This record gives sequence, structure tokens and C-alpha cells, in this order.
Amino acid sequence: MVLPDSFGVDMNSDEVVDYLSAEDEETHPDPAEDPKKGYVFDGGVIDVSSVHAVKGETHTATLLLETFYYGYDMHRILPYLKGQAATGKEAKRIKESLKVALVSCSRPTHLLGAAIHADTIGYRNARMQLTDADMSELAELWDTVDLR
Repeated sequence: MVLPDSFGVDMNSDEVVDYLSAEDEETHPDPAEDPKKGYVFDGGVIDVSSVHAVKGETHTATLLLETFYYGYDMHRILPYLKGQAATGKEAKRIKESLKVALVSCSRPTHLLGAAIHADTIGYRNARMQLTDADMSELAELWDTVDLR
């Protein structure tokens, strides 16, 4: 599956190219200089940063962790990760989550990981669970590891 197709995005449009290549004015610190921003180990550095801080950069690997902002973002985009195409008529928060996911998912050159909590409180505290059916649908498109 091609990820941008799932998000309903034309990767060659001027708007997308400008958005993905733009760098934020404030750069993120080097983890070697600020250990609170990452992990330095023999042979490499793992930089821990926000999606917004690394916009315009490319990385060997990226791990997209679920976050909470008016609900859990990964649950908002779950239908798109399962192959549903975006229509352009999505609600504001879904569009925001899709934009962040697109930026983060277009950064890695070798490995993309996404962590989705199996049991979270979603939008307006509605109970949402990642079901076995969800896992089966995701496994048809992605290599998945269920850590429940």
C-alpha cells in the first residue's frame, strides 16, 4: 500500500511539496548536546522530537507515537491506516491528525513504526478499543506486532 494514496494526497502538488520541505524556524537541539532530547549510545543517536520539529528532514527510521489532543490521534486516523481513502470532507481534527501523520510517515528512508494504544479514551471520552478485527485489517496492509 502506498501511504499517501491512503491519505488521499497528491504528493506532487505544490502545496504538499512546500509543506513537506519547509523547515520550522526553531531547530531541535542535538541529543548529544541535550540528553533530555534523545539517547546517545555506542554507534548512534536516537533523537526524540516532535513531528513539527523535524518537518523537512529525512531519517533512517521514525516511530510515530500516539498522542492526545482532543482525542487520540492514531484512533482518529485508524480507518485511513486500514486503507480508507480520504475524501477531503473529514472533520477538522481528523484533517489535522492526517497532516501530522503524513509528515511523520514521509520522513523515514528505511523503517516506519507506529504505536497505537489498544485501549484508549477517544474524542469526548468515548471508549475506543483496537479490536481483533482492526488488527486483522491492519495486518493485511502492514507488518504488525500486537503487544497486548
